[in-house]
Amino acid sequence: MRDELSELKQRAARAALSAPDPAAEAPGQVLDEVDAALAVVEAAHSASPAPALTMPPSRNVPRRALRLGDTVKLKALNSIGVVTALSATEAEVQVGRMRIRAKLDEVELRGTPDDQPRAPEAPLAALKLAPSPGLELDIRGQTGEEALPELERYLDAAYLAGMPWVRIIHGKGTGKLRQKVREFLRANPVVKSHESGKEDEGGDGVTVVKLALADDE
Repeated sequence: MRDELSELKQRAARAALSAPDPAAEAPGQVLDEVDAALAVVEAAHSASPAPALTMPPSRNVPRRALRLGDTVKLKALNSIGVVTALSATEAEVQVGRMRIRAKLDEVELRGTPDDQPRAPEAPLAALKLAPSPGLELDIRGQTGEEALPELERYLDAAYLAGMPWVRIIHGKGTGKLRQKVREFLRANPVVKSHESGKEDEGGDGVTVVKLALADDE
């Protein structure tokens, strides 16, 4: 339509300059055509409302549930590791030679075994081990509710210190505390195995715990 209007303007100019020439177009005729073209443009403009501005749809990529073998970032430690165990609320993450438990909302998915290579483990000589918490933990006289949180902290410290085994002294008594301790040990990821102490170590009043070091896996 712009090309047509431009052509009509040129024709009108030529008609005005050559008005005495009887073979030239009459200026009035050209102006009538310009008016008609403008009317068509105005009608088309009024019939076509301006398009409404729309925001681009937001991308909301769903976050899938964690799976064993996923590469994740531990937000609190700013470290990358691999998921080795999962529960309804927690993930166990292997970072180098250490296994760390974290709440699911403290772990950020970074990749799967297929799309992100696992970082090589640091050699043992390059690791700075945590201080030893001692070879024994004495929880005699405590209830299960009192003893288990202390036992969990002790086992984590012993694992981070690179200790191969520890002794838990719970006493014989009614056997209830021993039962709770051993149920807890069976579910703990840093524990490889456990057994009653020898007679000269306290027998059933002691549980000897072998820790699941990376070299044993």
